[in-house]
Amino acid sequence: MSFDKHVQELIAFLDNLPPHEKLQEISKVMLFRGRYRSLKEAVSSTKFYFVLDSVNYSRLIFQDPLPIQKILDIFTIEPGYGSLTGHIEIAQVIREFEISRAVTFANQYHMPLANIRDVIQDTMVATTFGATGGIYTALMALLAKERATGKNRTGIVFNVPTYCLSDAFARLNGLTPIPVIGTRENGFFPSLAVVREACQNSSVFACVLTYPNNPAQMCFGEDEIPELLRLIEYCQANKIGLIADTVFQELRWLSAPPVPELFALADSSKYLCKVFSPSKDRPLACGYRIGYLMADSSLAPWLERVASCVTTSPNTLSQIWLALDSVFRRAMIEGELTEDYFMPLSYCSVFGFAAKPLDASEIYQRVCDADLYNHYVRSIEEFREKIDTSLDLVWNWLRNSEFFEVDERPPYGNTIMVRVPKQGRFQNELEYYFSVLLKTGIVASFGGCFGMPREEDIYFRVVVASYPPQLLIYALEYVQNALSR
Repeated sequence: MSFDKHVQELIAFLDNLPPHEKLQEISKVMLFRGRYRSLKEAVSSTKFYFVLDSVNYSRLIFQDPLPIQKILDIFTIEPGYGSLTGHIEIAQVIREFEISRAVTFANQYHMPLANIRDVIQDTMVATTFGATGGIYTALMALLAKERATGKNRTGIVFNVPTYCLSDAFARLNGLTPIPVIGTRENGFFPSLAVVREACQNSSVFACVLTYPNNPAQMCFGEDEIPELLRLIEYCQANKIGLIADTVFQELRWLSAPPVPELFALADSSKYLCKVFSPSKDRPLACGYRIGYLMADSSLAPWLERVASCVTTSPNTLSQIWLALDSVFRRAMIEGELTEDYFMPLSYCSVFGFAAKPLDASEIYQRVCDADLYNHYVRSIEEFREKIDTSLDLVWNWLRNSEFFEVDERPPYGNTIMVRVPKQGRFQNELEYYFSVLLKTGIVASFGGCFGMPREEDIYFRVVVASYPPQLLIYALEYVQNALSR
């Protein structure tokens, strides 16, 4: 078989895949694994091999804000099995942090604060394998509860474009994915009224909202908050689990407001769930594979059953890291770190099931003596400044490019969605992808990996994380020159 024919067969294979599977396969292309091994030799003749949307933050560019070695230097840790979900060890630390977040959001929009603490206290917290694990665990628990209570609903509503885990979960479990599409005309984020309308399908048992979304990094605005409240009320009234994935929420730029907090808007936590992970806004954190979900406490039995089948208990080191990160995040919101913030970690076995328990004053003193919090704050401030500056440099270059196109700079996140003008030689995004790969050795995930419909323009994603902006611009310029010839 000729090489060109082989590439056409690969394109035909990928073209028929659903979004999440397409993204999985593209990751194999980037590593030249499996059926894509033959591409490696062809790409080896190019000037270099480069991934424009590598998501790992590099230690060469960013400081580690909360180094594991420093934690090990000041605390004696005994790794071991703990509670199934980490709820006993760190639930209250996370609740207190999320209360601070919710209050900040409520203050921004002059909303009442009286009910926030009560609503968030009535939640179950479970640590997860990042935000991805959080979505999977929440959906699995909702599905288990649905079946245990004699119901047979199968529909999952979710917004696209985004990282289409909900779509993958539905297909994996014989359920019905119901995507609600955001187009360029509506800022790549669908109206929440349309999302609520999709939830009115009698088959729906879950709705997943990812905001800001990925890769467009858009969110609904202040004028949509009343509609979000209607969606919350509808889901609660109809026993539909409403999950918010806000993993990019703290990467805010251009005076973007805090993203809406479900638990600040609701009168109760019933059927609500929030998923979060530090992987996007804390350098090197993605490798700890830790995150959490905070959900309606009535979901606890099913969350524990899912955890017992998947994780058994959280990774001890990652759990400690998450606990300290949550305390420090809360302190940054409130403006200072106090001893009281460590009270939820007193005598709770967060340092390991058989580790010596510590009281709040001792934890606080050790953190202060090691200057751990101040190092954290300095590192995060430097990180944010570098990301903001890098995004600006890359976006401005793209805006002035004679070949690529971009819309307004995204107000959130660390990704830029780049548009390729449709030209006769590229019938679709896959032809563009393989043409660029084989001609330049440069790759990036494209719109179809995130659920964008085929009739949209050709898009690909650039991520500011692994490389300095100058190198990203050089690679983009190299592609531009190669395709312009």
